[in-house]
Amino acid sequence: MNDQKKTKVLGLSKTRFILQYGVLGWGVSTAILFAICMAYSEGSIRFQKMVMIFLLFPLGGILWGVLMWEVFKRCAKNPSNGLQ
Repeated sequence: MNDQKKTKVLGLSKTRFILQYGVLGWGVSTAILFAICMAYSEGSIRFQKMVMIFLLFPLGGILWGVLMWEVFKRCAKNPSNGLQ
């Protein structure tokens, strides 16, 4: 990761980081890909499944965002551990 992007990411608030990189970046994008794969493999997808997919993946994105926030902060304190 270049210094400019690292500075930008570490300058975000925790909430903004989780929403941007966790919920939107991981949760929603993964939900879209998963829904496309499900629709392709099953021929169609029920509305209830779509609702569950678009609720559960963004919730998982919150967890992913929190974990990644901690990793970024830890690596920022000790650059020899990563974020190069």
